Amino acid sequence: MGEWIVRTTKDPILEAEIPVFDGHGYSIQGGYLLDNNVELALRLAVTEPNISIQDKMNTVEEYTFGLNKYIAQYSLKIQGDVSYRLSTGIEPSHSIQSRLQITINF
Repeated sequence: MGEWIVRTTKDPILEAEIPVFDGHGYSIQGGYLLDNNVELALRLAVTEPNISIQDKMNTVEEYTFGLNKYIAQYSLKIQGDVSYRLSTGIEPSHSIQSRLQITINF
C-alpha cells in the first residue's frame, strides 16, 4: 500500500523566517501475516521540500521494520517497531527510534 502527498503555499516563509512545509512526500508499506498471528511489516516514508525552502528544511527518509502479535483473534495486539530516520540538507542528522504499543479493541 502507498500514498503520495503534495502541499503547496504561496508564501512558505513566515514573518519570523520560520518555514511552512512546501513540498511533497510519499510512503510505501507492506506486511505479511504468518500462521501464528505474527505480522512482519516494512515501511518507507519520505518528505522532500520544494526548492523554495530547501535552504531552510531537510529532506527526511524513515525506514521502519515492525513486528505485531495478534492475541484473542484481533481484540488484543502487541506491536513493536524500529525506525531509522535520515535527514539530509541544511542540518543533516540520523536517529533510531523504537516503539512498543498495546492495542485493545472491544
